[in-house]
Amino acid sequence: MAKVKEVVGGYVVPGGRGGAAVAYACQLVLQNPGIKQGDIHELAASWSGLNHSTASWIGSPGPKSPAEILWDRRKEGRGFKCYPNDLTDKLGDPRIRLQADILKEFDKEWKAAGSPVPGALVNVKRVRWSASDSQLYTTGLYLGLKRTWRRPERKEVMVGGREYLLDLEVYGSGTFWVNPMVITDGRQVVLSMHEISPVV
Repeated sequence: MAKVKEVVGGYVVPGGRGGAAVAYACQLVLQNPGIKQGDIHELAASWSGLNHSTASWIGSPGPKSPAEILWDRRKEGRGFKCYPNDLTDKLGDPRIRLQADILKEFDKEWKAAGSPVPGALVNVKRVRWSASDSQLYTTGLYLGLKRTWRRPERKEVMVGGREYLLDLEVYGSGTFWVNPMVITDGRQVVLSMHEISPVV
């Protein structure tokens, strides 16, 4: 079954992080009438986790851009400033879109790892020094998820299990990653989800 496109005022809203970025851009314009076009690009790309160098479409008018459709743009001084219009509030809370995308990515890997919960035993892949070596495993104790941010000044924190991702409030500061923390071989390590699997 074909996915139904979301269209607002003739603008086709992208899915995933792109849609989250557009919804956040709208929120920025609503909360900061007169915000600079460049600030929308910078803040929305950072919040949603898009690559800054390829995300200029968020604020600059073009075939894929919401600018001049979901908000108005006016030349003021040397640059452009953006103001709400009748469509700016139509995308709602951007956190809902970011949550959906992060959960989709997380659940795929989490289920492949056996959907571990804190306290579960898991198999941990050992490092292979050559592609021709057999994959060996060791047993580990899954402690839960550690959250990391894109910004290095934010400290990593333990956040528990998958239920953490169900709280909409945790998406307020924007995109983040969660990785499993495991005790294995007598030490705590942060791994990628694909490095653990269920103990059978």
